[in-house]
Amino acid sequence: MQTSLTVHSRQQRRERTHARIKSSLLQLMSEKSFEDITVTELAQETGINRKTFYSHFEGMDAVLAEVEDDFVGQIFGLWLTGQPARNPQILKDFFRMLGNELILNQQNMRLLILSGEHNRLLIKIKDRIIQLLIQSLDQAEPVFDREQFLYAAEFISGGMMAVLEQWAANPREDSLVVITELIQRNAEHIGELLYLSSPLYLES
Repeated sequence: MQTSLTVHSRQQRRERTHARIKSSLLQLMSEKSFEDITVTELAQETGINRKTFYSHFEGMDAVLAEVEDDFVGQIFGLWLTGQPARNPQILKDFFRMLGNELILNQQNMRLLILSGEHNRLLIKIKDRIIQLLIQSLDQAEPVFDREQFLYAAEFISGGMMAVLEQWAANPREDSLVVITELIQRNAEHIGELLYLSSPLYLES
């Protein structure tokens, strides 16, 4: 009869194996393109057999998709654990925080962008930006025009994804720092514009 301790230990081993598969994929992606990595190769790198691999993932694309989701969750971690901005500089605050996270995680970000599924990763990041900004919009002071605010968020995040794709293809030393600083300055200007055009500001 299985004890709760045995079940817990087995679950821990399964979680460790699951995590190792994903970290092994990133390791292999630092050596070759995603399209050239096979299930057999990934299983060998992880130290498991194919049967164990398929007990965790349906295939290579499923591993990559989860790695992407983990990465997106990681770079937005500070936003989720902190308090959303509640001031006219909401866009500036958000993109400063996001820029710092991207710089800290730039090695894995570049691997994922260049994986051949780069549009999917960048779309996930862009969608997450919009989602979080919509959540914070209802808490913002003053109250912004929703349509105008969302256009501003689309404008900044869309531009950010375009330059990140260019950066991944041709990274230069400190270029990501320059990119994020430019995005933050644009966000600051747009934040000021939103503030000046907000109904509460116009009524005051």
